[in-house]
Amino acid sequence: MKVPARHGLKPRNPYALLAGRRHGGSHAKGPGARRQEQQRALRRSLREQE
Repeated sequence: MKVPARHGLKPRNPYALLAGRRHGGSHAKGPGARRQEQQRALRRSLREQE
């Protein structure tokens, strides 16, 4: 009689766990995101002035 294999013993990609631990975190916003944020802030300030 065969014993069922446990799939949790061997990961598909052994480097994925290590890469997940050393991920870079959040990156700096690009120029488009900064421009959109400035546009939102301008619209918000104009709405508050009315």
